[in-house]
Amino acid sequence: MAYDFFTISTPVASQTRQETVDSTRLNLMALRDAVVIGIVPGWSMVPGDSSDTATPTYTATTADPAAPQILKYTTAANEELLIWLTWSSGNVTVAKFYYSPDNITGYPGNRLSIGQEAISYDGSSNVTGIVWT
Repeated sequence: MAYDFFTISTPVASQTRQETVDSTRLNLMALRDAVVIGIVPGWSMVPGDSSDTATPTYTATTADPAAPQILKYTTAANEELLIWLTWSSGNVTVAKFYYSPDNITGYPGNRLSIGQEAISYDGSSNVTGIVWT
């Protein structure tokens, strides 16, 4: 039995009631799996810096490969999810989330803001809390 990936094109009005229920259930299960594993199949990730390019890359003066400013997830259809990271003492303290339907340049540019997480740590760098705003 093959895995049922999220299908953006279903449900549709031409489906029967049972087909609609089945495709909705399968999509919800795929979304559940994506939340648990942290990525949706079909989205690729590129870490980078804040340069104003379609595909961010590191430069010696703007980013440390061990502490990327950006995690950029894209699809073949040029959709984009962007996570802008703020680092302090080797830990991510703020993660801002953005969406773009057409992979635009500029950070954050005209992307739609989804929200952000503020992450706090104790003296041993253990996460003590995450607040979504």
